[in-house]
Amino acid sequence: MGAAQSVERPVRRVAIEPPPYTTLDEKFDAVRISHGKPSSITRGVLSSRDLSTVSATRVQEYIVDILKDPKNQLSLAALSKNNINAVLERPSTIVADRQVFNVSIPQEIAPVTNQRASGRCWIFAATNVFRIALSKKYKLEKFELSQAYLFFWDKVEKANYFLEATLLTADQDIDSRLVSTLSSSPVGDGGQWDMLVNLVAKYGLVPQSLYPDSFNAKASRPMDS
Repeated sequence: MGAAQSVERPVRRVAIEPPPYTTLDEKFDAVRISHGKPSSITRGVLSSRDLSTVSATRVQEYIVDILKDPKNQLSLAALSKNNINAVLERPSTIVADRQVFNVSIPQEIAPVTNQRASGRCWIFAATNVFRIALSKKYKLEKFELSQAYLFFWDKVEKANYFLEATLLTADQDIDSRLVSTLSSSPVGDGGQWDMLVNLVAKYGLVPQSLYPDSFNAKASRPMDS
């Protein structure tokens, strides 16, 4: 008995129609969408199987369904050309919450100080308070204390603390929580009142004219990292 001869059967090819929108560019999809009822996609609850993958077809359907609403198309146009914080502002809230003060500091003097791109707010707050008493005592119309001076010595103190802590934790694993915490921001800009008091008591104060801001004092992030 011989084996039956296999017969090659023709392969049936079925054309698969592409989805109506072949691009994920919502800006172009928006002008091609015909308004209609929302699809079941946005009304239904996703099952666990739906959450396992991200389907390009499903994403297309989401885009098409969302952009059927003219309000969403308007939001897209606004967000494409403007800062998101500005778009989301509510003018009525801003008008209702105007910062109007009826109390002024009689000895408030020039110049207006600016911490620039640094975390020295705590130093600026303190030196601005200190200079009011000094300007009143010495009858000064324009006076500013050096924030950079205290900022420098704060960095020195923080660096010393970090190095001492490194010696004390030298026997611990490099990935221990204590070492990780100490290493996360060894010389960060932040501070508080008791730190400021200790700095002034130890190093004193100097005028801005004798110790002006440097570039890195005004933009401290590269130095901190």
